[in-house]
Amino acid sequence: MKKIKTYPNHLEIITSVFIPYKDFDLEDFPTVTIQDIMNAWAPVCIEALKMRMDACVQMLERHRKDIISVNEDAVEFKKDNGSIHRFHIRSYNLMEQTITNFQNGDLSLNRDTAYQLVKALYWIPEKLKAERKGVGFELFISFVLSHLR
Repeated sequence: MKKIKTYPNHLEIITSVFIPYKDFDLEDFPTVTIQDIMNAWAPVCIEALKMRMDACVQMLERHRKDIISVNEDAVEFKKDNGSIHRFHIRSYNLMEQTITNFQNGDLSLNRDTAYQLVKALYWIPEKLKAERKGVGFELFISFVLSHLR
């Protein structure tokens, strides 16, 4: 149902949708475990981390003439737009280790790995966000984000 209200300087259209309650039994819904979530999305995690690692190295290579400082923790450089960017060696190594762990069946996450994974997943193309083994991207990303607390 739509309702239209007029005001002196604008028009307001209000849409109402009637959704009746429906009884359901929780036993009718499959239980999804943490292992199910990670097993379904591990290949995407690996691909996303590899893509991010590659992008980080490419950016560092593009700006090797713009390096401001280097130490055992990071390489700091100026990007084309004038902003300062850091290539964190620890983060890169952590992504590399996470890929190895995932490939070897260790799908556990901690705060640091979840942080790197979220940054990697931000850039994945839409086609990689399709539901996998009955587990949607929304449930997966909620699970990963829960590790950032």
